[in-house]
Amino acid sequence: MESIFQKRFWEALQIVRLKYLTGLSFEENQLTIIPEFLGQLKCLEALYFRENKIKLIPDCLREMTELRTLSLAFNPIDSVPSWIGDFPFLEDLNLDGLFAGELPDWLLKLHRLRELKLNACGLRSLPGAFVGLRGLRMLILIE
Repeated sequence: MESIFQKRFWEALQIVRLKYLTGLSFEENQLTIIPEFLGQLKCLEALYFRENKIKLIPDCLREMTELRTLSLAFNPIDSVPSWIGDFPFLEDLNLDGLFAGELPDWLLKLHRLRELKLNACGLRSLPGAFVGLRGLRMLILIE
């Protein structure tokens, strides 16, 4: 549930008016939701939500087809949606602390991925198909 403080925070920012914004960071802000209106920011290339209290990734982010960098790290997200694997330009993905031992198959669809952060995910192994991510230059797996 969105608090009154957060509602006023989003309204005060009026971010949706910044139609040509390419980067947005809300790291370490105790946010509990990602507001639906962010989907209107079609030019966003970088979006950071590291270390908040977000549990759900809204479908509005699906509209951000220009994203090159996405950080959802260290949020209590119930489920990372598979449509993230459909982002055509995604190069840098931070999913630290989000998976418990097994990676989702949709990661293998991110052929432009250059950097993948999977710290504190409890991974025991990587899928064999992981070698298909030929563009991957940096893989960070610190427990």
